[in-house]
Amino acid sequence: MIEFPNTDHEFEELFKTEKDCVEYIISVRWPDGPTCPICFSRNLWRNHNGLVLECSACGHKVRPLVGTIFQDTRAPLKSWLKIAWSITSQKYGSNATGLARTIGLDRSTTWNILHKLRRTMVRFEREKLTPVVEVDETYYGGPEKGKPGRGAEKKALIILATELSPDLKNLGRIRLA
Repeated sequence: MIEFPNTDHEFEELFKTEKDCVEYIISVRWPDGPTCPICFSRNLWRNHNGLVLECSACGHKVRPLVGTIFQDTRAPLKSWLKIAWSITSQKYGSNATGLARTIGLDRSTTWNILHKLRRTMVRFEREKLTPVVEVDETYYGGPEKGKPGRGAEKKALIILATELSPDLKNLGRIRLA
């Protein structure tokens, strides 16, 4: 079973170095241990601080970060994992400015990481909402001169669909567009 930190202290103990972060990603990608995609050998040895796994049978090099959102990143993996842990462990999520201040990255880098993480959290094969759905619309933007409501040119239209519980008293999942 993959270990997941519950507290900030546990996070810092689990991810002390960049190598610890790479090892964690390897354990998530290959729970039974890394395997060569060419010859299916399990005899891979690590070089370049664990960023490259080389098969001792055929010599093929496997890069654990290729094919993940971490591929080609210049930000430290520990920062990526800290941001991911932060947004998944807090009830109200996180914003780029606050995370940039606590993690030590600049705001634009933190915003880009947050954006990539949020995109990967969307399930494309998600189920349809339950049969009882409530739909509403609103406009986003401050007061403006001119036409109100649908005539407001600079406001963004937001449509919200919310599923209702069978007793029609509780809200469930939502969809926004």
